[in-house]
Amino acid sequence: QPALRFLAHKYLKKSIQGFTVDRGQQQIAHSSIEDATVCLELLHLKLEHGPAFGAEGAKENILEGCQSAGVFKVCWVDRTEVLQRFVPPSCTTVPVETDEQAVGQAAERLVPGTFLWLQLHSLWATSSGAPGKTVQSVLRQLDQHVAQLYAAAPQHTAFLVLGGQEAVAGWTDEPSAEQVD
Repeated sequence: QPALRFLAHKYLKKSIQGFTVDRGQQQIAHSSIEDATVCLELLHLKLEHGPAFGAEGAKENILEGCQSAGVFKVCWVDRTEVLQRFVPPSCTTVPVETDEQAVGQAAERLVPGTFLWLQLHSLWATSSGAPGKTVQSVLRQLDQHVAQLYAAAPQHTAFLVLGGQEAVAGWTDEPSAEQVD
């Protein structure tokens, strides 16, 4: 498994974890904040470019590897077209049509020892011109979905909530001409 400093250099063109000298010995300096930031940046690249990103020459998807090694089970809750395109065959898939279905199905599957992938699509649908939606209504709904998942999650569950800035960059709370008519 490649070191974080190698991945940061290769994919982000960043130099991290510099060296310090302690009692005449050179040691790698770690900053947990820097390491966490780089991990999130690498995750963002992975999500942006898809599951195969960074797996050059890899024989197995990292999630498949974790699942087959018994580290955790993998479950994907998403739209059918996403599941068919990105999910390795050994992972559990739960096809859904709406964000409400996705949250309900995900909440049922939030159990210890499971890596659960869930993508909500309302932000993207609304940013592309869904009628009758405002920024506040979509974000309020998203907040309710996250609260529902949080309430269903077992203790010590880690959440990562991403909402692409591009999706909401052009939003306003002013109704469009089509919404007024």
